[in-house]
Amino acid sequence: MGATSPLSGGLENKGWRVETDQGVFSVRHFSGTPAAIDAVRRELVFLDALSGRVELTTPAPRRLANGDLLPLIVRDDSGAAVDCWTVLGWIDGANLDRLPSHEEARLIGEAIARFHLAVSDHDAIVACIGDHLEKPINTEPSNRSNDA
Repeated sequence: MGATSPLSGGLENKGWRVETDQGVFSVRHFSGTPAAIDAVRRELVFLDALSGRVELTTPAPRRLANGDLLPLIVRDDSGAAVDCWTVLGWIDGANLDRLPSHEEARLIGEAIARFHLAVSDHDAIVACIGDHLEKPINTEPSNRSNDA
């Protein structure tokens, strides 16, 4: 593994930029309730449906070794889901510490418009996602180390 650097910000998670021989990734750690962990799973399903489908750079979720898209679930001694980890493809960029220029604002507006057009086709998104959004994550105690 190459360099690892913590990311600033993150209201709901802690994150790191991780360089590997397979690429650069955003690794995120979430702590919380089963409902919060389920929201993370839903985000991954949504991002997976969008990636490669829209003309907008979208962070593609990495899958578990068995191909599942679910986040890696960490359980306490009783088997209850308490944390989860996700890995997304890294997208280079920068946070602005100033107001954007007119040209930057135009580019940002175009990107937001492409995103809204992509997600406005609700039927196509649902078709890509399938029944994943209807299936709740298994947050019940289990003897398994993750939900793979």
